Amino acid sequence: MTVRPLSALASVALLSAVLVLAAPGAMAQKEDLAGLGQGFRGLAWGTRLADLPGMRRVATGDRSARSHVLLHDDPVFAGVRVTRILYGFFDGALFKVTLETADEQAAAALARTFFTAFGPPTGNASEGFNDVSVWTLKDVEIRCPAKEFDGPSKTVIAFRPLLLRMQARDN
Repeated sequence: MTVRPLSALASVALLSAVLVLAAPGAMAQKEDLAGLGQGFRGLAWGTRLADLPGMRRVATGDRSARSHVLLHDDPVFAGVRVTRILYGFFDGALFKVTLETADEQAAAALARTFFTAFGPPTGNASEGFNDVSVWTLKDVEIRCPAKEFDGPSKTVIAFRPLLLRMQARDN
């Protein structure tokens, strides 16, 4: 049996078929990451809670901000399945999103995703007993567990102008 190279037309058709089959996850991953500077999944940072039907308040213990879940939200971010996605509001405006994970594999996958998309973290911080990697983009800060550990974890994506205003008010 002789193997011949594909014609140009056949090569394009094969490549298109491969991209269509592989694209949904890759496209969602790129979309989730590309828009972080403007907001999260099409919701602009600073959007008023009153303008977002389908949000339900949940208790989280955070006294400065109110957290909500979006009814019928897809708990996948950049191809990583998370336990839930919390939308945080300060003064009624969307300022952060928290990605909760149930185990260290999902947390590590999120960290790898941010590393691949944005390079090495721009800093590190300690929060309680946990070390976190911090990526500071123009107006967005991402805080992700820095090392693998047992149990649930939280990755926070925050809009810095509102985050800094909240922190100033709390101090």
